[in-house]
Amino acid sequence: MANCSRRSLAAALAAFTLLSAVAAAPGNAQDVKSTRLGHSFADSHPRAEAMKFFAAEVEKRTDGKIKVAVFGNAVLGSEEKMLIAAQSGTIDFYMGALSPLAARQKKLQIFDFPFLFATDAEAAAVLDGPMGRQLLDDLAPLNLHGLVWSGGAFRNMSNSRRPLNALADMKGLKVRVMQSPMALASFNAMGMNAVPMAFTEVYTALETGALDGYEHPVVDMYANKMYEVQKYLTITNHVYTPVVLVTSARFWNSLTPEQRTAVEKAAEETRTFQRAAELRQAGQAIDELKSSGMQMTEMPPAELDKIRVAIQPVLDKNTDTIGRDFVEAFNADIRKFRQPN
Repeated sequence: MANCSRRSLAAALAAFTLLSAVAAAPGNAQDVKSTRLGHSFADSHPRAEAMKFFAAEVEKRTDGKIKVAVFGNAVLGSEEKMLIAAQSGTIDFYMGALSPLAARQKKLQIFDFPFLFATDAEAAAVLDGPMGRQLLDDLAPLNLHGLVWSGGAFRNMSNSRRPLNALADMKGLKVRVMQSPMALASFNAMGMNAVPMAFTEVYTALETGALDGYEHPVVDMYANKMYEVQKYLTITNHVYTPVVLVTSARFWNSLTPEQRTAVEKAAEETRTFQRAAELRQAGQAIDELKSSGMQMTEMPPAELDKIRVAIQPVLDKNTDTIGRDFVEAFNADIRKFRQPN
């Protein structure tokens, strides 16, 4: 009987030890959160590379407790559909533009203002500052938690008709622009015939001549092989479009404080990685577009000034739409960067 009791006690201790080891083991299947991240960029795009980096950082910093499966190439839907999915908690992370939310969050329309930022460094400083944080925090009522503004790029012009060396050269060109009222009004004010169109339809429209041109960051132009259907590239840097890394509120609320810190640190590391990769590949993309047969020109500063004059009424109108106090505060942040104490 004593032997039986000793064997029972030994078995119980062994079982307890085994269960304790399993519970303490990093990455135990019962504790692992398997998450999904959606974005719309091709695998070769620096933003796609950055999201792989983010997934690895999250797993490393959480000791394998959070695993991120990355879905690119818009396989989870358009940016609008992915944002809706993140709001509902169907997907856990989203990286991309917030323009689909701009109708409800009018402050986001500030990024449609042409010539808002002068340089990438200026944009990064403002987005990482209090105004950028405010815009991220304002996503909370939409069931989204903003992590970081993870990158961004200046948009430029391409067309198949002629080089653009002056404001007058833009007159009459039929161009696809972002699907926002301000973009439409701005390009029409420049003398072009602006057309809102889903991006998935743009290549075919350019190929068939239904469109003369469009505007996009150069990395995206190259990634989407627009050199096959466009001859002229014009560097205008007319709009800086930032992209954001957000989580669903449902996922964020499920995390422990330690896990939240780990995800935030991973996002900050990814921001540094992504911005550097975007800048590096932008220079490479221009070289590749030229090597692929596109003729590149830069819009002269004097002509850019004429464009600014042409679009000023659009800016005035939309300043009132967004909120004059917010626009003035945002511009004040930009001026601080340009004129540091």
